[in-house]
Amino acid sequence: MKIYYVLYSGQVGGAEQHYLDLASGMVRRGHVVTSLMPDGPVADKSRQMGIEVINIYPKLDIDPVFIYRALAIFRQNKPDVVHTLQLKTNVNGLIAASLARVPVKVGHLLGSLIDWEVPIWKTIPNVVANTLVMNLGATDVMALSPAVARTLHEKEKILKSKIRVIPASINVAFFRNAVNKDLIKTSLKLGPKTILIGSVGRLTVEKGHRYFVEAAPKIHRLVPNAHLVLIGDGKERANLEDLINKLKVGAFVHLLGLQSEENKQSMLKELDVFVFPSIREGFGIAMVEAMAAGTVVVASGLPEIKAVVGPDEAIFFNPRDSQDLAQKIRVLLSDEKLQYKLSQNAYRKVKNTYSYRIILEQYEDLYLSR
Repeated sequence: MKIYYVLYSGQVGGAEQHYLDLASGMVRRGHVVTSLMPDGPVADKSRQMGIEVINIYPKLDIDPVFIYRALAIFRQNKPDVVHTLQLKTNVNGLIAASLARVPVKVGHLLGSLIDWEVPIWKTIPNVVANTLVMNLGATDVMALSPAVARTLHEKEKILKSKIRVIPASINVAFFRNAVNKDLIKTSLKLGPKTILIGSVGRLTVEKGHRYFVEAAPKIHRLVPNAHLVLIGDGKERANLEDLINKLKVGAFVHLLGLQSEENKQSMLKELDVFVFPSIREGFGIAMVEAMAAGTVVVASGLPEIKAVVGPDEAIFFNPRDSQDLAQKIRVLLSDEKLQYKLSQNAYRKVKNTYSYRIILEQYEDLYLSR
C-alpha cells in the first residue's frame, strides 16, 4: 500500500508527533510511505525512518501552486491513501487528492476549528472552506474523541457518515521505562526535596498556560517548596515571560524551552505533578504521555479532556480558574494514596486504550477498508 502524508509544519507538535508515530508504524508494517512537508525536525525524523520526504507544502489557505504540484505527484505515483493533517493541508491536499482520484482520502484535525482562540472573522472562512472540502473531498474525517466528533458534526457541519473516531497513540513503553535523570533539578540547581509541578506543550493561547502561571503565587503559598516548569516553546512565550515578571514569580517559575524526546521522557518522570491547563483541546497527547510515565495529572475539566481520561485517572479543575487549579494541586500533594491510585489507573488506561499497536491496527483497517 502506498500512503502519502501531507503536513505544512516542520516543527514537532501534537499533530506532527501523531504523524510520526503513524508513519513510522506503517513503514514497519511494510507499507510505502511518502510525505509532503517543509524541511525541519519532522522531515529529518521522517528521513531517518526511511520515509521519502518531498519538500512542498501549502503557503496559502488556498494555494494553487501547491495544488498543481501535489496533483502532478499523485497522478504520477498513484497512492492508495492520502492522509492530510492540519487545516491548510486538509484544504489544499484533499483538493489535489480528489482531482487525482486517490481512492482513500483522510482529512485530519486534532481539534475543532470553531473553538480556535482567534477573531470570528478569521474563524468563519476557515471553517467554511474546511467543511466544504471535507464533505466533498474526503472519504474519512478523523476525530480524536467522541467529544470532538460531536463538535465537528454539530458545529462545523461535517457529515456524520464521514467522521471516524480513532484516538492518538503513544509508545507506552518509551515513557513507562524512562529513567529520571534529575535534569530539571540539576539545570536549575534545586534541592532534592523540591516539588516539581510542570506542563509540556506548545506555548499557545489554546494551551492555557497563562492560568498555570497565574496559579503560581497561590501554589507557592500552599506548597512553599514547589517550583513550576513549562517545557516547550511557542508564540505565547513572550506574553508568559511578561506575566511571570508582573507576578514576580520568576524565582520559582521556569520556562525550559524545547527539549529532545529523550530529555522530555526523563523530565516527565521527574515531575511530581503534571498540569494540563488547556482551554481548547482535541485530545492531549502530552497528558497521555505523562500518564504513561506514571506522573499524576491535574487537568482542565473540558469535555474533550474528560473523554480521554476519567475521574479515576486524573483530578480535574475548572478551566481558566487558577485558584481552583492551586487547590486541586494542594489536595493531590497531600494524599499519597490518591496519587498512587491515580497513577496506576492512568497507566492501565493508556496501555489498554492508547498504545501504539492498538491505534496502528485501527488506522491500517481504515486505509484498507475502501
